Amino acid sequence: MRFIKAGALGAGLLLLFAPSALAGTVRFGVTPTSQFSVEDNGSGIVKLTYRGCVVAGVRQRLSFRTVARTNKDSATADFNVLKAEGQAPDADFSPSSIFLTRQEKRFTSTLSFSLPAENNGVTTFRIKLDPRNGEGLGQGAGIMVSIPCVIPARSGSRAFSAPRPTTSRAPCINVRRVRLRAGERRRVVTRVIVNGVPVFGARVRISFGKIVRTKSTDERGYAIFSVRPRRSGTLFVQTDVCSGADRLRVRRARRTSGRAAPRTTG
Repeated sequence: MRFIKAGALGAGLLLLFAPSALAGTVRFGVTPTSQFSVEDNGSGIVKLTYRGCVVAGVRQRLSFRTVARTNKDSATADFNVLKAEGQAPDADFSPSSIFLTRQEKRFTSTLSFSLPAENNGVTTFRIKLDPRNGEGLGQGAGIMVSIPCVIPARSGSRAFSAPRPTTSRAPCINVRRVRLRAGERRRVVTRVIVNGVPVFGARVRISFGKIVRTKSTDERGYAIFSVRPRRSGTLFVQTDVCSGADRLRVRRARRTSGRAAPRTTG
């Protein structure tokens, strides 16, 4: 059976539903995470909505479990992805199919997907299971995945050009204000947000002189750094999602007492 490829995000899913076209059962249930919300009204369609944008071309992973059985002959069933709105995902399932029998069984699978290009609109696709013996699950049961936006991927050289004092501020970066001082360790908390939505998998770079560190944002759009500058100056924060840079001032080291310890003779 031909199946369309797609991709994206990681979390445990529990699959279960009973369509009239199938004598057995396939039930769907999804556990919500910080990456997405879940709506299940008992109709057989579980709606999974990402809380943030994804980056074009970046592979996402979604793990799930399936509970299913058939009352007819045993059969192999294939996982498929159907585009509903927006872009068609490039997707792979592991495993790509499961073997159904009359006895209810549980299966663990992973969907890996990516979306090809920038898109400010919603992208929606559906995960479903199709038996090869003709019992078919119809067009009802499945997991509906909705992604609010896809941001463009940028090359590192273009996104991370050397910042200068005149560089404009990056509009998609929020940096928590923190008092930095030479010789003292502090946390620099950054967050990447586009159109009011946090971006998962964005690259964030901080630079201070010749020292450069890069991290990827988590599912809530955060990238957190631990820094200990050795001197005063300016620390720059950039991302590959938008141009520009944010800045944090590094103050001089605290003065220590210059009074010499008393000398003793014996």
